[in-house]
Amino acid sequence: MSIELKIKSKHLSQEAKIIKQEERKLKAQAGWVRYKQGWAFAHTTERKLNSIHNHRVIDVRNENRATFLARAYLRGIPYSVLEARHNKSRTANMNPKLFDHLRRRVHSMVNKYGTTYVELDDVIHWMAD
Repeated sequence: MSIELKIKSKHLSQEAKIIKQEERKLKAQAGWVRYKQGWAFAHTTERKLNSIHNHRVIDVRNENRATFLARAYLRGIPYSVLEARHNKSRTANMNPKLFDHLRRRVHSMVNKYGTTYVELDDVIHWMAD
């Protein structure tokens, strides 16, 4: 197992927590601005809030998921066992374009942090099981 991937996973979870704290602050700030100055002035704050929310929900979450799958691949855990263990099949209901991006990220991390080179087809086959 790669200690670097473990550290990356921990950092991504901390990043999500920090972003969520900032979202709460911006939400309160937007409410205050709406109350004091009206809806027109709250637009900038709400745009920032939406931006960091989308970053957390889309980018950070997907990268954390890819890191989790790469760690499992390197440990030799079958994908089907992994999904059954966590009682979630997020990838089965995933957008095909996003699923392809996830496979490529897993492949990239496995090659970066693993000891041997792995073909993309091997990762695709692992995720198909």
